[in-house]
Amino acid sequence: MQITILSGSPKGDMSVTLQYMKYIESNCKENEYKVFHVGQEIKRIEKDTRLFEEIVDGVSNSDGVVWCTPVYYFLIPSQMKRFIELIYERGVGLAFSGKYAAILTTSVHCSDHTAHDYLRSICEDLGMRYVDGYSADMHDLLHSEERERLVKFAACFFKYIAEDKPTCSVFLPLRYKQPEYVPGEIEDVPKTWGRKIVLISDADDHDYNLNHMIDVFTKSIASEVEVVKLNEIDIRGGCLGCYRCAYDTICVQKDEVMDTYRQKIFPADAIVYAAAIKDRFLSSRWKMFLDRAFFSQHSPPFQGGQILFLISGPLRQVPNLRQWLLTFSECSGASLAGIITDEYEDSAYVTKLIGSHADQLVWAIDERYAVPGTFLGVGVHKVMRDCVYDYKSLFKYDNDFYKEHHLYDFPQKNVGLRAQNLFISLALKNPALRNRVYRDFTKQLVRPLQKVLQG
Repeated sequence: MQITILSGSPKGDMSVTLQYMKYIESNCKENEYKVFHVGQEIKRIEKDTRLFEEIVDGVSNSDGVVWCTPVYYFLIPSQMKRFIELIYERGVGLAFSGKYAAILTTSVHCSDHTAHDYLRSICEDLGMRYVDGYSADMHDLLHSEERERLVKFAACFFKYIAEDKPTCSVFLPLRYKQPEYVPGEIEDVPKTWGRKIVLISDADDHDYNLNHMIDVFTKSIASEVEVVKLNEIDIRGGCLGCYRCAYDTICVQKDEVMDTYRQKIFPADAIVYAAAIKDRFLSSRWKMFLDRAFFSQHSPPFQGGQILFLISGPLRQVPNLRQWLLTFSECSGASLAGIITDEYEDSAYVTKLIGSHADQLVWAIDERYAVPGTFLGVGVHKVMRDCVYDYKSLFKYDNDFYKEHHLYDFPQKNVGLRAQNLFISLALKNPALRNRVYRDFTKQLVRPLQKVLQG
């Protein structure tokens, strides 16, 4: 069988993820494999039409396609995102239609499911026959049982192809006719409130609705808003995954990204992300900018701030993107002030939504209101906490930050909790005490809460 591997890593042959694919190749030698480094060579692919056509022909002539990529910020790297955009922009989706597809990623399992769901939805949109995904920890290949599981994953994929098995679809096709947002005349609210509000957008002249949403927001809030236009700042490229920023948080790419984050975004009281949906995520330009924030490492950069999203496009049809927005907000250390879209037919209602959220944003900043975290933020924190602790010699900045802000909140370090567990475990060994503990269990749970209610 002919297997095409689309590698999304910017590191080419030195990609950690690609080593997993090479292991599959060494154990399944009956197939022929062709690797295209779409992540590493994306700039060349954009300019060289012959190289792009070679990749498309490789897909067209293959029996199966493996999307092989690391996970960056809960999704694929911006470089691979841009390649997917080129597929649509150049109208070559037919080459992918009918091909069997699988996903192979490496990460520390930090919201890797949103990366898989995004890629699977793209596969289904292109008419591919998606079989399965494999999410590996970066060091799984060092363990014999994980190597065995990896080979079985590949064997399953190849079996589907050989036997022409049917596959299931999960995601409905996007069916959306965008309402035109016409806000009419909007009164400019007096700018009497002195807080730092930064709005970031990749809107161009064709983003009619998004530009109007931005205009309404800036007029509706009682503060000056600094607008950062992603299409106008110098961004040399996406994150290289080189980890050279791990020690001192200095990116090797010399452009305007670090200064934009440090001088405008990190000090802001509120950040407004204004973006249009492109396929099933934000644009690759947006993803590039977001990925490049990795120079600040795994430390929540917006502690105590507020985040608001202005989204143009069918967000209600893309729940995976909504979950990504929620996860991103919770993990940033900021509080989510809302997500507003232009999906409503009534322009006046959209205008009211923007105005009310502008007021709410002012209130949330003044009151220092922080929305409590959910599993999305709590789960990611615990994964990243353990990762930073395990590699604290490499992530010096992260280690210092985590210690300073008491983010090393390992439960085994809680002396009181350890003593309580020891007492309970000893009590449960006695049948009489065990019955008493379980009989009074609900009362014991509620009792400290009732004390609070009683003042």
